[in-house]
Amino acid sequence: PDGATEANGYVFEGMKYDPTVWTVTATVSVDSESGALEVAWSIMNNDPNATGTHEYVVFNNSYTPTPITLEDDTNATIYGAKTLTGRDALDTEKFEFTIEGANQETDDAIADQTVTFGDTDLVTEVSGPGAIDNARFDFGSVTFTKPGIYTFDINEKRPAEANASNGYKYNGITYDTHTCQVTVAVTDENKDGTLAASVSYYGDQLFTNAYTASVDYGANAKLFVAKTLNGRDMAEGEFGFTIKDGEGTVVDQTTNDASANGVQVGMEMLRNLKFNQSQVSSTPYTYVVDETEPQDDDAEKAGIQSKGVTYDQSQYRIDILVGDNYDGTLNTTTTVTRVMDASGVTVEEALGTYTTNQE
Repeated sequence: PDGATEANGYVFEGMKYDPTVWTVTATVSVDSESGALEVAWSIMNNDPNATGTHEYVVFNNSYTPTPITLEDDTNATIYGAKTLTGRDALDTEKFEFTIEGANQETDDAIADQTVTFGDTDLVTEVSGPGAIDNARFDFGSVTFTKPGIYTFDINEKRPAEANASNGYKYNGITYDTHTCQVTVAVTDENKDGTLAASVSYYGDQLFTNAYTASVDYGANAKLFVAKTLNGRDMAEGEFGFTIKDGEGTVVDQTTNDASANGVQVGMEMLRNLKFNQSQVSSTPYTYVVDETEPQDDDAEKAGIQSKGVTYDQSQYRIDILVGDNYDGTLNTTTTVTRVMDASGVTVEEALGTYTTNQE
């Protein structure tokens, strides 16, 4: 065509035309015996650098369209999104994603560089620190040099420890195992060497990992309340004890076991208290331990009296700080403070602090 000239290398609308000129010579002679006409053909390539003889006239054209690159808002690159629930990502934490051909044809196109990825090496990542909520990731610029249907699989890389036997969970994180399939249709609709691409996604582009952690405070911390009655034996169930939360709601209550005169008896409380990752906080959970006091039946005697027993009016504040080990387990730091003494006077007496981990 007129647009294919020597100046542009005989390329027009993506087609490189063969400029070869062939000279075909027919030599006609008469057979001396039969008188029949005979024709001898010779084919010559007019290129001065061409050598040898030729049996056929051959024109070789090649189609090389202008490559199209997916890399910006106009030609959107291949992308996905990442969410981590349950906690923020740690400073050094990252989540990696891979892209690969979903069929042999696309694998071959990647291998022969019909499809090339810019600088991601078919792997990309979303990293901390901080919240990861619908954070976008992509695989950089992707270039296609030929029309075709190209299909890719996007998957999240998982640590080897997160496998089917444990529900794909490791260090408290349950990993997303689904595959997002991407199809890129590359066309030259006008047959002019100008490629266009459309991208379609099959399967959710959002990969969600869920972090869960817990601690069974009752099983691991084992908060005990002790009671002693001096002067006589203590009957079972004679004295009651409550634990209230920071809002004044009773969360546990119990009564004593029987005990001999002057012998201390212990009662385990907060047996059903558990914490999960949503309760990790720099502010402690506060509880108050108190003995249930009866109606005072001897106003002339100091303290609360009932049936000859002088009641201990002590109260204790239990502050429980919940921390995360970032491996699916939590730890608790319990501080016990006496906030009222036996005679009912407000005090602030630190009695001890202890730390426990989920076992």
